[in-house]
Amino acid sequence: MKLIDYTRVFAFLAFAGSAFLSTVFHYPVFTIFWFITMMLFMAKLSEERSELTILAFIVLAYIPLGLIATLSNYVSKIDEPNHISYFAWLLIAFVCAELLLALTWITSTNNE
Repeated sequence: MKLIDYTRVFAFLAFAGSAFLSTVFHYPVFTIFWFITMMLFMAKLSEERSELTILAFIVLAYIPLGLIATLSNYVSKIDEPNHISYFAWLLIAFVCAELLLALTWITSTNNE
């Protein structure tokens, strides 16, 4: 096997892990949209020829999960019951950014 094949296998496991790790947090809307986004990333893996591109997307896939794990106890507390917390807005921003990146990656063509 070539290095790109190993990278694709690692990326598939990383994206699947990111999708399933998001289920342990108590943000169901984030989990659903994050799972869909990770599936979009996995769909493009077989066509990608650049190891660096794949590794960059793997790193981006774990940033929100790291933020949830480290900051959720501190930032997610709200004062008003009908108010969306700043942490929820941060998660929404990450999901939107990652979804945009996934759609851009899927629609891009490799020029090799």
